[in-house]
Amino acid sequence: MTDRTGRHVKSLNLYAGRAGMRSSVQYDESEKWLPIGDGYELPHQFTVTYVPRSGSADPIGFEIHFEVIDGAPQSREVRILATPGNREVRNADLRAIPVEEITEQVAAQLAVQYRTDEQGNRRRVARFILTEDGQREGITAVRTARRQVRRRVTNEILRQVAEVYRENLAHAPVRAVAEHFDLGSDRTARRWVQQARAAGHLGSAVKGKAGER
Repeated sequence: MTDRTGRHVKSLNLYAGRAGMRSSVQYDESEKWLPIGDGYELPHQFTVTYVPRSGSADPIGFEIHFEVIDGAPQSREVRILATPGNREVRNADLRAIPVEEITEQVAAQLAVQYRTDEQGNRRRVARFILTEDGQREGITAVRTARRQVRRRVTNEILRQVAEVYRENLAHAPVRAVAEHFDLGSDRTARRWVQQARAAGHLGSAVKGKAGER
């Protein structure tokens, strides 16, 4: 569908929402999807809406707007919505919204899983996470990504990534980056290598092998 600004907005119903609420998530289909954590990606921006069902004991709804920043979803805006004909918004309504829990749940349901090859190309391997196991895996990935935000990948770190990568071209350079920076996985190392390329510290990938142009 198209919103009032002319954007092509896709809306998905959430299958695990809050009791007494109808919940959905919206994002602009034309916006780029960005990687988060190890092996997942999300729309750059998305908004979740919770609307009270008819007869709900709690007549207050809300919206949360999210952005992917530094490789992790962050809540950037919360709107409290009093439904027509019901009571006003109270302080307790603000305190009752579990923003971090919702961030994890929504991002895990919206996320798409991908694999990255040695050249840094992302290929999607699974659509929206709809199984219990997939949901748990997605929440773990979101939590990990949000923790990693605290370890900011600075320009200086990206310079070091490029150096380590070049020094190990003959012997698994991505694995060398993962071990040097104690990243725990090659996926995160590949993401850092991608960031080093984007920052200009490494040349563009060479198709079919490790290295740079």
